[in-house]
Amino acid sequence: MVCGGADGLMNNSAQLKTFCDEKGIPCTLINYPDEGHNFVVWKYGLYNFAQLIFK
Repeated sequence: MVCGGADGLMNNSAQLKTFCDEKGIPCTLINYPDEGHNFVVWKYGLYNFAQLIFK
């Protein structure tokens, strides 16, 4: 998951990451602290996701 630190959804993403960790589900949360809910964060997320699925 990728989320901007200034995004109102950051708390939800952090809760989902905690849940996954407690259940032993692999999950990565990348936080871009100076960004909100915008295209910059989405672009980073797409890039990181593509790196994982095209190994």
